Amino acid sequence: MRSYKERRIKYYNEVMRLWYDETLSVARISKITSVPTTTIERWITKFAAENGISRSHNANKVMAKTEKKIEQLNLESEIKRLKAENARLESDLRRAEMKADLYNEMIDVAEKTFDIPIRKKAGAKR
Repeated sequence: MRSYKERRIKYYNEVMRLWYDETLSVARISKITSVPTTTIERWITKFAAENGISRSHNANKVMAKTEKKIEQLNLESEIKRLKAENARLESDLRRAEMKADLYNEMIDVAEKTFDIPIRKKAGAKR
């Protein structure tokens, strides 16, 4: 069986990993590890002092994660909007191509029916 000191070191390492790397709150860490919040607060204060980081380090990481999530959501909505616009433009293009084909067919029918050249001849005038 592990000694009290070994178990304490294990919990301390886990708490610091959850706080520093995972950026979890003290209350959340307390629920996960079943270490009292006052002990966690004391450990974090000691850890921050020993490593020369501020207690707000965690808050800065959380803000960065939140900003990243917001940016991701904005990108997803922008992608969705662009896909919808692309579909609309493709539909408009199909209609325009059909319209051009219809006009060409009308000219062909008129040229055959009335035996009149309607289209301009290709090439430069001499």
